[in-house]
Amino acid sequence: MMDGKKILLRILQAGILALTLFFLSRTLVTHWAQLQEFEFKFTISLLLLSFIPLIAGLFLVSFTWRLIMDSFGQGISISDAFRVWTKSEMLKYVPGMVWTFASRAMLAKKDKVLTVASMGIETALKLAAALLLSFLLMFAFFKNIFNMYIVSALVAAGLLSLHPKFFNGVMGAGMRVFKRQWTNVEMRYRDVLLWLALLIGSWVLIGLGFVLLVWSFQGTPNSISFLIGSFALSWSAGFAFFSVPQGIGVRESVMTLLLRTVMPEGVAVAISLVARIWWTVGDVLVLSVANVFLRRK
Repeated sequence: MMDGKKILLRILQAGILALTLFFLSRTLVTHWAQLQEFEFKFTISLLLLSFIPLIAGLFLVSFTWRLIMDSFGQGISISDAFRVWTKSEMLKYVPGMVWTFASRAMLAKKDKVLTVASMGIETALKLAAALLLSFLLMFAFFKNIFNMYIVSALVAAGLLSLHPKFFNGVMGAGMRVFKRQWTNVEMRYRDVLLWLALLIGSWVLIGLGFVLLVWSFQGTPNSISFLIGSFALSWSAGFAFFSVPQGIGVRESVMTLLLRTVMPEGVAVAISLVARIWWTVGDVLVLSVANVFLRRK
């Protein structure tokens, strides 16, 4: 039987999802006439091509995790890293991140504490990479909203927070909450910056896939940099609501708010919903590729 906190959390999750879907649906209905008048140019070849950079970007994330594991002395082959990472990532659709962490620790068959630590680093760097890339690609957009000195200071603080000493301090505090002992992980800051660069590259690839997706059924070409930045920033917003599986609803709302500045609002809503399906199909394709590696072993 679930306790009161879990019941409240489930109600909150359902409420966020229902509210978001209501507003997105209302926007679609309101702009339905506008959508019908808009000239869509569906191109199947671009749609199929969009999955190539998406899969490549996800593979680069798994490769980065492998490098992190290797730095901890937990060597794992590229194919095994890809297989383990992919299988564990499928559990991100279940509420709470604990299932993803637990499954990867089990599948990797390495030191469980270090595996969880590597996932913590990967997650933090993935978020930092998405935010940094969106800031760089959407500088003009942010400049009209925020004081750039404040944003620049936050970016600098974020980069400094990635220092190994800070990470070990946070992990140590977290483990004490769960009454577990934490042994500081030895990392070099230059390695951390390399992992960050690789994950920025992964977001660029995934973002390019999103651009091809948009172009596959949207006749008016938009700024490539703005589309990539919007996708990365939307993912970051969805990640902030980690209790909601895959930030569903939150990500679509933020993406709609961003995209409607460069295209009709109804089209922006449609793209945000299609992007969710596109990413899910990409996850399934990546899992299929990982299973090919598994069968060959």
